[in-house]
Amino acid sequence: MIAPLLSDRFWPLALEEGTAYPAGHYQHVANSEAPFVDHNQLIQNWRVQITLYMDKAQGYEALHALRDAAIDALRAMPEFVEQNFDSDGYEPDTKLYTWLLDFSFRDA
Repeated sequence: MIAPLLSDRFWPLALEEGTAYPAGHYQHVANSEAPFVDHNQLIQNWRVQITLYMDKAQGYEALHALRDAAIDALRAMPEFVEQNFDSDGYEPDTKLYTWLLDFSFRDA
């Protein structure tokens, strides 16, 4: 999904210390169950937030291109339901551009 876009610099909850950029991390922010009427089962729905990081020297345009590629990869997943929102940012202390993506999925 996204890890290949980041040369496998993609971790749960936080970046690894000393990582190279671009990089990213993800976290599960919500789970819910919905009935599947045809089979009398519950389907798991989950929401995931992904934060992408790009060094300022690499440029905002490079982060925007990475964001576009990540969205394409996530939308291609069979579990994809919807993109909830995304927003960009900048961390002046670390000189990193950031992009937060928020998606909903369901078990396929």
